[in-house]
Amino acid sequence: MPILKKDNHNQGVYYPKSNYEIARYMDINKFISIISSEEIFYPRVPFLEDRYEGTLPDLNKVNVLNWYKGFEEISVDNKSAKENSKEHIEMVEKYKEFCYVSCWSIYEHESYALWKIYSDVNYGILIKTDRDSLIQAFNNAEDNLTLSEVRYIDYSTGSIDDSILYFPLLYKNIPYSFEKELRILILADFKTALRDQPPTYNGKYVKIDVNALIKEVIVSPYAPEWFYANVKSLMEKYKIFKPLKKSNLKI
Repeated sequence: MPILKKDNHNQGVYYPKSNYEIARYMDINKFISIISSEEIFYPRVPFLEDRYEGTLPDLNKVNVLNWYKGFEEISVDNKSAKENSKEHIEMVEKYKEFCYVSCWSIYEHESYALWKIYSDVNYGILIKTDRDSLIQAFNNAEDNLTLSEVRYIDYSTGSIDDSILYFPLLYKNIPYSFEKELRILILADFKTALRDQPPTYNGKYVKIDVNALIKEVIVSPYAPEWFYANVKSLMEKYKIFKPLKKSNLKI
């Protein structure tokens, strides 16, 4: 199924407003996996690095507690506001266990930091695409996909809109703001997530059209000369006839 445009089914997402460039940094093994299998791995949210992924900031947790305090005297289940707010927060935490995400970066220029963090530096690859090409590449995916820019806040002092269960997945802690992330999400059905036990696997593969996805490939500024030649051969082998360039960053 294609990436869903913003509508009543995925309201609140920060859908890209223009066809800007997008990038993903990776090591050579991940690049080979993508072009040979024509699939991209989507990890489950709990397996992402940021421990705040899909959680509520501290201020939101206080607001949840205060909201339940307002109904404490008329509660029919005899639970305290503290008990109800704890269950509410646990519900949010459980929901993310059923969701998957593919992380990309809004591309303005190359980033030394992203080369070092997300590629194997000496053997790193950058795939460049744009919004429309990214959408086209996932047209034959089996899942409903949601595309959204990420918003960054300070989780110790800021708050987010938490009126819908998946909203926390649209935010990250501000130390990650250098990533300028755009993410594709596989969102869980609310009832399924609240009723079932979380999956035991760490992610799933999603089918893509590689030639629709890739607009350009850039080789790491740290890569030796022979590596460029190997990447060129790989692209020819898998019929990826797109521009291949060496990074213009100076090291």
